[in-house]
Amino acid sequence: MEFKKRTLQLFIIDKFIVVYFFFGILFILVNTIGCITLTHPTEAEWKSYVNRHYHFRIVYPMEWKLRESLHPIYPDTFLVQVFFDSPSKQKAVSLRVYPKDDEGMICEALNVISKKRVTVGDIEGVKIIAVSHKEGIPSITMTLIRKDSYLYIFEGEGDTFNKMLSTFTFIQ
Repeated sequence: MEFKKRTLQLFIIDKFIVVYFFFGILFILVNTIGCITLTHPTEAEWKSYVNRHYHFRIVYPMEWKLRESLHPIYPDTFLVQVFFDSPSKQKAVSLRVYPKDDEGMICEALNVISKKRVTVGDIEGVKIIAVSHKEGIPSITMTLIRKDSYLYIFEGEGDTFNKMLSTFTFIQ
């Protein structure tokens, strides 16, 4: 009986030493190397899309595909549409640039559920959750930004969308 008790005590002491040793090593690593932190992907792991005509830059995940198209909306005005598609094609982010005067027409095509002021870069914008008046289109989450004579409309949702939106900047 005494043997079992002594074996149990040694087992507990051994485990205590192992745990103490582990935390000691961890303490030394954190204090010499610095804090260990988990971060979002860096811009080095993402691609950059630059549109020099509309003066903006946005970063998107490396594995996502980019599609860009121009559509005439007036005789002398083209709408640029940029689509970022995830590999699974289940997630997408779009960015459209309209003349600023078209904002009323765009909002009239929606049944707005909520509106909230947001800041993208240093620019004030509006986040809208709405349902389209067109049949079969589910709710839409858009962020609208006005700059100079243009209206920038972002559609998407989720963490990747928010990360992409946070990288949007205007360039010279």
